[in-house]
Amino acid sequence: MNEFELILCRVLSDFEIDFRKFMVDKDERIKAHKYCYLVSKFYKFPIDGCFSLYINGPYNHHLTDVLFDIARNYDDMHCSSQKIELSKIHGLNNLIARIIELFPPKDSDVVSRLEIFTTFDFICTNYPSMSDNEKFDMLRRIKGHLFNNETTLQNLMHIREALNSR
Repeated sequence: MNEFELILCRVLSDFEIDFRKFMVDKDERIKAHKYCYLVSKFYKFPIDGCFSLYINGPYNHHLTDVLFDIARNYDDMHCSSQKIELSKIHGLNNLIARIIELFPPKDSDVVSRLEIFTTFDFICTNYPSMSDNEKFDMLRRIKGHLFNNETTLQNLMHIREALNSR
């Protein structure tokens, strides 16, 4: 276990990731991956590898290896990671609080909402020449089955702005 894994374990505990469920629950894995994407993107948290767009949104196979390593060694890592004071890492606590406010871990639809938003953000980042409406249309084609009444271009742009503000 290295310092990065301990910090990541500590961060994900704030997002209430259950690493005991992680090994057998696809939704828990998706949720962990999407929270990591948000912290990586909006805090510039140093995660090796790059994110690519897969069936459940942005995916990083190096991150998956790290998350499974954390899950396999969770009992030891959790005790050590709780000693890490995130408040000493400038601005990270504020971002975590904003993410939790926008994507509360206990919401029944949080996995779908994270998948929709991170996919939208990935499209925005990787296709900057497209108009916002074109980006939203692409998202609808890819993730429309997850949409609800709150899934609007305006709401997604508002979330991006909220996460970009420091």
